[in-house]
Amino acid sequence: MNCFLFVTQGELEEKLSLKLYHKMKEAYPEVEILFLSIDNPGRWQKKGLMEIKPPHSSFEDNISKFKRLTLIHSALASRRKFEEKVVFWGDNPSFLLPLFLLTGKKAIYIPVIKSLRPSLSFWHTVFFRFSSAVLANDYELVRNLRRKNIPAYFVGNLLADLLSSSAFLFSHGRKPIYALFPREEKFSSDLKFFLDVVEKMSRGDKTYFILTIPRKIKTREAREIGEKRGWHWRRSLEGDIMEGYLEKEGAYLNLTRFRGEALQQCSLALSTDDISTIQATGMGRKVLPIFNLNPEEVVSLIRNPQYLFECNQHLSSRYGRRGGIEKISAYLLQGIVEDEDFLKKFSK
Repeated sequence: MNCFLFVTQGELEEKLSLKLYHKMKEAYPEVEILFLSIDNPGRWQKKGLMEIKPPHSSFEDNISKFKRLTLIHSALASRRKFEEKVVFWGDNPSFLLPLFLLTGKKAIYIPVIKSLRPSLSFWHTVFFRFSSAVLANDYELVRNLRRKNIPAYFVGNLLADLLSSSAFLFSHGRKPIYALFPREEKFSSDLKFFLDVVEKMSRGDKTYFILTIPRKIKTREAREIGEKRGWHWRRSLEGDIMEGYLEKEGAYLNLTRFRGEALQQCSLALSTDDISTIQATGMGRKVLPIFNLNPEEVVSLIRNPQYLFECNQHLSSRYGRRGGIEKISAYLLQGIVEDEDFLKKFSK
């Protein structure tokens, strides 16, 4: 019987590992999967899943950081005697070293790339060598790792698999939907930037603009920012789907918290947020990442089909389409480390 230990570090990583868990159990009900959360020990047990723990200990919310690390290390060290494949989800490859020293096993490492500009430092390369294989959603990372003789595989877009389809539709009146994705940590400056883009675009194009409000941002903040720049706040006419919209001289910017729906339905995603860019790429949406551009340049690029085509070809080749979870499941269950024919086929 196949047995796996999923070690997770990070909220996104936990969500992805849970989706993979269900995929693997669906394909092979007899497979055994255990969990351990580095950031939130005990989380998996609360979900009703099998989570490893040191004997005679309990994880509590107010436990000290030092004691938590001690308990985690004790739990991992006890896995030396078990025959299982360790799968580590996280964005810090340095943890691969203590994971190897504690368990005596090289982990299958799944780094979830959340930035358009990931770095591969000398020390990161060193730590990557303590993995038996790397399954990444970034083609450039895979290419660089293979050059250094580290087994790596491009598994397509992982973040897109977090989104589920929806039955809610925006009342866009058959206009193309341009979805705008600001960053939570720079919401104020990003909203001001997008307001300028919408104002310039609305002069000549008939487009339905919709901006997603990040989870921790209050609607009042968006309203106040818009009103200070001469935009008027209007009540939503689309029920629970829309928070409301900003209007200025015939230009309209709809505001919603339905981020998944915006990604699903948009004709073009304009994003200053890396995760939204990667997810939209994985869903096959047309995407324009916005870095170091002014509003005039953005409008010019939107109206340049050749640039958009080449930009999206690059993004697609780098992050792939939806389906990374299914590919990871297949790779793990086939035993990519032991299957020499598989390694030869995908090392070209």
